[in-house]
Amino acid sequence: MAKNVIILGASTGVGFFAAVELAKDSNNITLLLRKPAEFEQKIATALTSDQQQRIAIVKGDATVRADVDILFEKAQQKGNIDYVVTTIGGKLDFKNPFHPKLLPPHICADYGYVVLEALRAYLIAHPTASTFFIPVTSNGMGKEEFKKLTLVQKAVYSVILLEPHLDKEVFEYLIFLNAGLPHPDPFVTSTATKEIASHNPEALNMPQGWLKNFTIVRPAVLNDNEMTGVYVVGDLQKRQNVSRADVGHFIAKDLIGKGRLDWNGGAVGIAY
Repeated sequence: MAKNVIILGASTGVGFFAAVELAKDSNNITLLLRKPAEFEQKIATALTSDQQQRIAIVKGDATVRADVDILFEKAQQKGNIDYVVTTIGGKLDFKNPFHPKLLPPHICADYGYVVLEALRAYLIAHPTASTFFIPVTSNGMGKEEFKKLTLVQKAVYSVILLEPHLDKEVFEYLIFLNAGLPHPDPFVTSTATKEIASHNPEALNMPQGWLKNFTIVRPAVLNDNEMTGVYVVGDLQKRQNVSRADVGHFIAKDLIGKGRLDWNGGAVGIAY
């Protein structure tokens, strides 16, 4: 049976590959894209014309609530929304190579707040829906998971990816907050609450306990290698990397295609 899926962040990377695989499997996908032309050009060679018809596009910004509401309204035209997948990330500015800056700053925390509020509103208005939330963050979230990384990964996350990593920790904290659950690592809670208090204090008062269905996907260091369909999921201790294509494959084929609930209410790692 075809699934009705929303994806935010599908112009490139994980979201793009997930959208392509979902369309190939005859699912209905609605995307929010800032630059639809870039995506449309790429799927022209990745999908048949019939498969492309499975994809609807809303032009907009995931940090703007009105745009996200339009996205949900568009997806609802195909019935109850089964899944919401978020794969958005910022870019790094290397003007200072010893402390790269995330641009835009707080991107995951900002769009996470907006998407969670929009999803909650959708579920209130559609009580029969059981929408599943699949956000993509990163491995090494918190002190305990950080200990499992290789020395190379620790160096990458501590210097090059310091700001994106912190931003994703804040996003994870918001997810668990809305689920009415403590984040598994108290360090994340401590760090995230300080960040939110200084940047978006309203987020600390988000309603809790309504988010029942979610699996956070935590990839190892991402690369642009080809899709293999062969990877390890679960505990990523000492595993180095994974391609964006294979993370998209896992989301489309396993979490959505097979409807796997193994990690509902928590997180799952993926790597080679």
